[in-house]
Parts: sequence; structure tokens; C-alpha cells
Amino acid sequence: MSKLGKSKNVVAKFEFPMTVHVRRGEFEPLDTIGLLDVDKLKRGTHKICVGHVRGGCCPAKAIALVRAGNVVDVTVEACKDRKKLGPMAQSILKEAQRRGYFRKRSKWTPVPVDEFFTSPKAMAKIVVSDWETEDGGCAQICWGDGPILDCVWCCRSKDELDCGFVQVIVGDVFKD
Repeated sequence: MSKLGKSKNVVAKFEFPMTVHVRRGEFEPLDTIGLLDVDKLKRGTHKICVGHVRGGCCPAKAIALVRAGNVVDVTVEACKDRKKLGPMAQSILKEAQRRGYFRKRSKWTPVPVDEFFTSPKAMAKIVVSDWETEDGGCAQICWGDGPILDCVWCCRSKDELDCGFVQVIVGDVFKD
């Protein structure tokens, strides 16, 4: 069995016409959040990288939008160097959507910066609870046999699904 099947983030497995695994991303806060000057964040508008959603082609940045002393949203940026989806990847993605494996994150509730930026752990708890999902609306869908799998990494920002194709190595490419 590949390492992919053993992952704690595998949430689904279905046949189409080959075995397809769906894994959720996982939010990981930056350790340096406690070093920010919260008093400066109380004035004006700011965009701040607060962590990453791991699990796909790249660690997708989680960006907090701060206005007038409140964090008004945290969004996930798609990977910049992603490849376009081919016909097979598009049909597998459509099937995953049809089966409901892409959750829409909930509407963000504004949070005061004093409360949001107290510590990385506290911030992560707020982000996950406001998203109502640990993954920020991101998932990886992989298929294939052997050590190299074809995968699609998608993140949902608002109502849009942004996807890219990537190949993932999960085993020994050069067996003895």
C-alpha cells in the first residue's frame, strides 16, 4: 500500500475507473505571529501571511486581511507554478465535486486583532473554527499506481475552485 493510503488526511477513496484518494489540506500557523505589533494592526488595512495549508503541490499561503483593528477574512492563495488540468484530471475532479468532497468554507466572522494574534496556537484555533474546516477549502485528489501518482490540488476561495495538476512521489522510484 502506498503512503498516501495511510495518511491521516485521507477522507475518501473511490473508483473512477481507477482508485482515487481524496486528502484534506491542513492549516499550519507561522511561529512568528506573536512578534507582530498588534497596535499598528489596529490602524489601516493590512494583508499578512499567517500560515500555510499543507498537503498539495506547494504550501498554499493563508493570508489574513485586517481592517480597522479586525481580521475580516483569511483566504488561501493557490500555488503559482501549477499546471493546467488535462481531460482525465478534469473528469476525476468533476466526479469528486459531484460526490461532495470539496467543502465550501463558512463566511468569516470578524475577530479583533488583540484576540487573533495572541499566539500561533490561539490563531490556528480561530482560523479553523471560523473556516469550519481545517483545510481552508483545500483538497488533493490523487490516482494511479506505483511510486508516482497524478494529483490535482484545489483550493476554494469564496465561490471559486482554483486547481492545478502535480505529480507526487509516494514510494521508491528506483527499486533494487
